[in-house]
Amino acid sequence: MQAQIQRNHAVAISGRTHLNLTLNIFQCGCQKMHQNYIFPYFSDDTFGLLMVNEGSVHLSGDSGGAMLTSGQGVVHFPGQKLTLVNDLAQAASVTWVNFGGYLVDVYLSRANIYASKPFVNDPEGEISRLLTALYERSLVMPNRYCMMMARLYEIFSYLLEQNPTRPGMDGRQNSMYFVLIAIDNIENGGYRTAKVDELAKSLGISRKHLSASFLQVIGVPTKKYIILYRIERACALLRETVQPISEVAELVGYSDQFHFAKEFKRITGVTPSEYRSGQAGVPVPDCTKLKEDLLNQFGGRSSVFEGEDES
Repeated sequence: MQAQIQRNHAVAISGRTHLNLTLNIFQCGCQKMHQNYIFPYFSDDTFGLLMVNEGSVHLSGDSGGAMLTSGQGVVHFPGQKLTLVNDLAQAASVTWVNFGGYLVDVYLSRANIYASKPFVNDPEGEISRLLTALYERSLVMPNRYCMMMARLYEIFSYLLEQNPTRPGMDGRQNSMYFVLIAIDNIENGGYRTAKVDELAKSLGISRKHLSASFLQVIGVPTKKYIILYRIERACALLRETVQPISEVAELVGYSDQFHFAKEFKRITGVTPSEYRSGQAGVPVPDCTKLKEDLLNQFGGRSSVFEGEDES
């Protein structure tokens, strides 16, 4: 039922802290993919959305492999390695757009789309329709850019509306999104060199804001989370490999083996050598499990690092 329009009524839309997509379109297209054709238009430094219109294509990349058919698609994230090829005799047709913008990944996370979970299902065909309309409008002058942008915003709106489990964003939810994105960056190799200032800048927020978000959501500030993740990775390497401790230290981001050993003992209570020899009852940080929990629930929770100093 259409909502009754109220006259003489002001509607507050957003404040200064409201997230804005501020989208930019870099390239779009529609491509017929014949057998053994490799899709060449995913750019390392931009986001991309591709939908299959006809046929099937094989996707391989950081998140594994999959066969995409009509009504299915994929989102490409900056830095992600994706290869799309038609290895069937039947030709396939795809439409795509490359784009960027401020906190695009935050909105994608609200639609439950992540670099580790980039697939899009479009059983109603609405996303494909809008993406095709965006491409078709790129061929018509003048004023094509505004019309293309309108279609891209419609696509984002549709994606968000198809995810009713996250209907809005309060202060805690905002913090949750920032934390999840930062954790993605840390896990994707960032833990070796990650600096809190750089993580915060990539999200468009201050170092203080990011650390406050980590404290609110998981109970430890950003820097401590990075240390905990490094130690978790070190524990896995000590268990599963025979690499020298000096190499393990370097692999997880410590140039000084003695500093690594000191941090390791502070967190686990034993030295790296003692841990490798099979000391029982050693508490190991479980940051990987924490992320899974965050992805599965957006309710309140206490710190999973009970007993940790949160300073």
